[in-house]
Amino acid sequence: MALNSARTRICGALAILGGALWALSWSFNSLTQDGTRAVLGLSERGWQRLLDPALAFLIVALFAYRRRYSWPGSRAAVFGWSIAVLGLLTMLVGNVIEFWIGELLYVSVPGQFKPSDHLGWALFLAGLMILAGGFVVLGVAHFRSQIVSGWRRALPLLMGLLPAVLLVVATVAQEAALGAVILVFALGWVMLGYDLWSSGGRAA
Repeated sequence: MALNSARTRICGALAILGGALWALSWSFNSLTQDGTRAVLGLSERGWQRLLDPALAFLIVALFAYRRRYSWPGSRAAVFGWSIAVLGLLTMLVGNVIEFWIGELLYVSVPGQFKPSDHLGWALFLAGLMILAGGFVVLGVAHFRSQIVSGWRRALPLLMGLLPAVLLVVATVAQEAALGAVILVFALGWVMLGYDLWSSGGRAA
């Protein structure tokens, strides 16, 4: 039990750290002025690469979240959780392609890959929408379940709706509002991490 408690708390801490890295990456990336200057020694690409460990931490946290609640008898919750994990994995692959593999291809095979193609970025956005869909399904299942109560019941649904709002805001290019949505989304991961940390390894 002690070991399980320690693991859950570690995963909770990773979720909090992942949310913080998510917020830092997007916030400082915006200060690079589209890559024209470095911020704290990192370029736009450097701050975007910071999303890689952030997403990896969030994936680990979601597996601990699954163990925490388990959702017995709720196939919808398990399905929503699975889709959310798939979304995070897709985002991670997209970010790696955009800011690691894409650069190598462009350097090694000139003319065969253009940064303007943004294949990885398209995959990242697709993963964000998959993640949102998974959280919405999980959130609806939470409201129908008696296992989760209080603010924990609404958390997945809130985190599912925010990425959709994020893309709408990005489309109309309201940068201040976009930054606010990104920070609130990061806060959602911090709250999820707090849920894991405070549970002490206990099942719901």
